[in-house]
Formats: sequence, structure tokens, C-alpha cells
Amino acid sequence: MIIISIWIICGILATLAVTWMILATLYLKARAITKSAKIKRNVNLERLAPRLPYLVSIIVPARNEEIYIKRCLMSLLAQSYPSFEVIMVDDGSTDKTVRIAEAINDKRLKLIRIKKSPQGWSGKSWASHIGYLASKGQTLLYTDADSFYYDKFAIARVKLFMQKDRFDVVTGSPLIELNDFYSKLTMPLFNLFSVFRTVPSDKGKSEYLTGGFFMVNRNVLDEIGGFSYVRSSAQEDTDLGKEIRSAGFSIGLVRVNNLVAATWSRNKRTLLEGIKRIISYNLTTNNKINSIVDICTILCMVIAPFVILPFNLQFYEDNGQRNLLGLAILLCNLSLCLSPILGVALKGITKYRLNPLYSLLILFSAGFLLTVYIVNLLNIMSFPVSGRIRWKGREYS
Repeated sequence: MIIISIWIICGILATLAVTWMILATLYLKARAITKSAKIKRNVNLERLAPRLPYLVSIIVPARNEEIYIKRCLMSLLAQSYPSFEVIMVDDGSTDKTVRIAEAINDKRLKLIRIKKSPQGWSGKSWASHIGYLASKGQTLLYTDADSFYYDKFAIARVKLFMQKDRFDVVTGSPLIELNDFYSKLTMPLFNLFSVFRTVPSDKGKSEYLTGGFFMVNRNVLDEIGGFSYVRSSAQEDTDLGKEIRSAGFSIGLVRVNNLVAATWSRNKRTLLEGIKRIISYNLTTNNKINSIVDICTILCMVIAPFVILPFNLQFYEDNGQRNLLGLAILLCNLSLCLSPILGVALKGITKYRLNPLYSLLILFSAGFLLTVYIVNLLNIMSFPVSGRIRWKGREYS
């Protein structure tokens, strides 16, 4: 019986080891084919940027962003680009967002206020569509109101990349700022296994958009009717990306975390709302399997090695001195316990610039995230009415 148990544990550990190797391979592939928008240092952007053609319209949908809106708009207006306009579309803010924006005296900034979205339109989709209709540029940049452009050549770099590689759309994930304890614990683990679901295709092409940053040629939106296709979507960036690809346009994926920062969750409440939004979207589309995969991945690749470890320690104490198999199994088990810690630490440093010490609380992070997943899954599947998605003060069915 003991021999059978040992061989079962060996099979589990071997499977997990292979899965981690696959994960590492996918990350290396994703990094290799995801281009960087960072131009070589010998390129003189001070000389090159003023020669870039075309007006760029920067669309900033905003709702209750009084904490971040001034920082966002000022960083955009400080961009070194010859011709651009900034259009902030306020989506019914109830705080000081509009007042703060109105206090900025710059002729390149245009403010549009929306009191109510038309029937069938979600708030952000309508605000984005209004921005498109009001814009004059041949190229549009959509960015979130909590973004911060800390490279003054961010727009110039991405525009040059877009022209050079002849993409119709370019998107990328900004550096994500995490401000609260639960977000710092949860988000690195939440995104650690995302590569299983979203690996960019060869030549750096993407199947989706990152709502916090995407640059699109005007003719693309003209062709698909702006944001009409995603008018009621809770994940308008994902669905818009699918529509753009189905229309035959190319989406380039670039790393912009060296150019732009943004905030995803601000506290525990918005963190839970954000995760519920993703789970709800997966359950109401063809991505239902994603939530199940996430739960199984956390259980198997994070929690399981720690559960098995006491049994292997006992086996090694009983037989390890004379049994190389016991030592090999124990070392393999320890490495699998260490793998998610190192993975979360690396993800925290590269994507969020977090202190790697947060990764030592991996089991707490896994337990918290697993609980959130299961509770939301049961809630959404059992009580459709209470399963409505709430995000930034708006509800989506």
C-alpha cells in the first residue's frame, strides 16, 4: 500500500514538474515574440518626434476619478509629440473629476460630459464611442483615467513602432500600481498562470486589446462602427479586440510597462469587483472553462505540493538515509513548493514592481483567491440576479 502511494505521489509530482516547465516555456515564448516599444538609445527622439505625421486623438473615458485624473491629464499634456488632442469623456461622475479637469487650462484638452447613456449602451462603451465621434485624429489612443505616462515620448515611441511594423492597432499592458495589501497579495498570483490562456501568436500579434492602452487607426473604427458592437459588454476591450481581428485587421502587442502606469484595483472592494467581473464575463461567453482552469491550477500547482510535503518528509525520515528515491522525491517536492513562490515574486517584480517578500505569503494568497473564485462562481450560477457585474459604480447584467 505504501509503495502504491509513493508511486502515485511520484506521478503527481512529475506531472506538476512538467506543467511548470510548460509554463516557463510559454512565458519565454511570449516574451520573445512580444516586441518592446522602447526605441534604441541611439535614436534621437528629440529630433525625430517633431517629424511624426498625423494628429493623434487621446481618448480618456472617466468616471469618479478625482484621485487620479489630474495626474493622468497632466502627464498626457506633457507628451513630446507635435500634434495631439486630449478628449476626456466624463461618464456621469459624482465626485470632483469634472471640476478638476476644468481647472486645467490647456487648449489641447477637450472635456465632454455625459449624463446618461442611451438604452442598451454601457457607460464606458458609450463614453469611448463619443470620444471616437468627437475626435479629429487619424490615429486614436485610448487610455484609462488612472493612467500615468512617465515617459514623455510614450506616444511617439508607440506611433513609430506602429508605423514601422504596419499594424492597424497596437496594445500593451501598462505597469500596474497596487495600493492595498490584498491586491499586492492576490494580483501576482492571479496573473501568474494567465499565459495558459493568452499566449500571443507569432510575430507579436494579439487576439485581444488591453483597455488601459491601445492605439488604433481611425479607419479601423470606421469599418466596424466604432464601439457599437460592444455597446453592452462588461469586457468591452476583449470583445472589441475580437471584432477587430474578425474584420481582418492586425493587432500588435508591445510592452509599454516602461512607458505607462495604471491602477487596476484601489482597495479590497474594487479588487473583489474586478475578479467577479472577469468570472462573470467568462461564464456568460465561450470562456467558461477559464474559471475552472484557474481554480484547478491554483489547487494543483500551488496548494497540492504543500499538502503532499508532510507525507514525503515522513517517508524520507523513515527511509531517506538508505533510499535515494525518498531523497529525490523530497527534493522534487520542495522545488515544486518553491516554484510558485519564485513565480509570484518574479511576476510581482516585473509586472507590479512589488517587494518579493509578498510571495512568501503564497498559501494565504492562494486561499484568498480560491475562496473568491468559488464564492463568486456559486453566487453567479445559483443566483443570476445577484450575479450582476458591478464595476466602477456601474452594473452590467
